[in-house]
Amino acid sequence: MVFIKTEKPFVPLDVTEGDLVLGSVALGFFIGFAFFVTVSAVQQTIRTTRKFSGYICMLWIEIIADCIFASLSFAYLYGKVEPSLGLFVGIICCWICQVWCLMLIIVNRICLLYTSSRTAMKLKIATIIVLFLISISWACVWIPAQLQVTEKFVETNIWWDKTEKSVYLLLDAFLNALFIRTVKKRLIDHGLTKYDKVMKFNQFIIFFSIGLDVFLICMTTLHNPFVYVQFHPIVYIAKLQIEITMSKLIVKVARSTGVNVYHEPQDGKSHSTYDNVHAQSVSHGASVAHMPNHIQL
Repeated sequence: MVFIKTEKPFVPLDVTEGDLVLGSVALGFFIGFAFFVTVSAVQQTIRTTRKFSGYICMLWIEIIADCIFASLSFAYLYGKVEPSLGLFVGIICCWICQVWCLMLIIVNRICLLYTSSRTAMKLKIATIIVLFLISISWACVWIPAQLQVTEKFVETNIWWDKTEKSVYLLLDAFLNALFIRTVKKRLIDHGLTKYDKVMKFNQFIIFFSIGLDVFLICMTTLHNPFVYVQFHPIVYIAKLQIEITMSKLIVKVARSTGVNVYHEPQDGKSHSTYDNVHAQSVSHGASVAHMPNHIQL
């Protein structure tokens, strides 16, 4: 139970039978998505010789955070755990891990195609700053609102919840649009037309990914705030599957165009360091000297 001093007596969460049904459906969808994503993550971990690379670590942190998030929110909705500071802090920590890992995986995907380490670092720092500011501000509003410390926090959370999700939607859209632009500029314009598959595929899934963000914003209109919270892990586990698929496609196309894959097994042998191999020249003789010669996952 809540032991923090509140402006008014704490009002328990009003849960209807419809809320429980919707929450159960959401949990069922999450379990289904989580199973297939976990299988994909295991496959990528086995295939990658650098098992503790940043990408693989973020992959598993995202999956674990999604599972804990879904478990805590579902247990609270069903009254299996009582409202407390520890519960809400735990949910917020899982949410922060979800958002940070997913966004940094997207940034990592973009940076794979940058030839300038300085440009890549600027993008990472800018993204981290945005994530930090939004995460801290929302945590400082959402936790007091759930604890019902004051009526002001509750009212502020209603509109700030939609605002921060809109910011993440814009950030997601910007990063994916930047990826498409980078692929076209760095690869397709240099004659590596096989990368057109990556661009076309990403153009398709970017609308699906943004649609998931819009869907989550729409769920905030539900009268029970912890029913829409059930859809958080579904949205982020689905987005993670998109990133895993993109990673596979990037590696496949990279190998077919002569771009090395960093610390990937070659000819059945693992390498502790990568070998620098020049990218293949395109059929019309265009130079690809400015292209990156390795992919790091």
